[in-house]
Amino acid sequence: DIAIIPIRMKSTRLPNKPMKEIFGIPLINHVFERSKLSFGKSLFIAVCDKEIYNYLIKYTDNVIITSKKHKNAISRCYEAYLKIKKKNIKIRSVTVIQGDEPFINPKDLTLLKQAINKNKVVNLIYKSNELFARDKNNVKVILNKNEQIIYFSREILPSNWKKKSKYYYIQSGLIGFDEQTFIKFNKIKSPNIELSESIDMNRLIFNDIKIQSIKSSNHLLGVDTPKDLRIANKIMKKDNILSKYISKYK
Repeated sequence: DIAIIPIRMKSTRLPNKPMKEIFGIPLINHVFERSKLSFGKSLFIAVCDKEIYNYLIKYTDNVIITSKKHKNAISRCYEAYLKIKKKNIKIRSVTVIQGDEPFINPKDLTLLKQAINKNKVVNLIYKSNELFARDKNNVKVILNKNEQIIYFSREILPSNWKKKSKYYYIQSGLIGFDEQTFIKFNKIKSPNIELSESIDMNRLIFNDIKIQSIKSSNHLLGVDTPKDLRIANKIMKKDNILSKYISKYK
């Protein structure tokens, strides 16, 4: 089982995002340190910028340079996966950990790893309120009775036109694939529901590949904007996982 964190320095909403500091520590380091608590030496980082490569190589040898032409994070991870595979590392599953999730709980990653043994694809989700759900940066999910995800949308789902929806489920950037499904995902064509929503996981929905959800007990926060960064700094002050790695950065 391996995990890959895809990152890039260019971001239209928050330039140089990986190096933005939260509580005095760059965003990417929060993601790396928390992920490492679950994956250890099986954790890799896929980067396309020499600048961030030169920075991260000080913390881990598992940094892989990829092309700058990738249109999404999973595609970047696939190139990294192919390079890792050449090192004769045995791979049963690939977990993609988005590089803008500073509040990852290692326990959630462990649950994700365990669930991949029984499912082709697993996506961590979390419960949130309507205010948070109305933000198009937060992807909403709809579940069936088996808690499998049947659709992803940037629109608010389910609709609250009857004022009866009390909470919503939001997709996190933590997604686990068994190896064969990960390969298949990267070889099938993007359908219209993926392109129109700008959500690559809808590719699986269109091709009838089941996605199992795992519910996090935490309210996660992906950092996409300066506002998110300000909120993250406030939340991190009370975070109980920070103490496990903050001493490395003092």
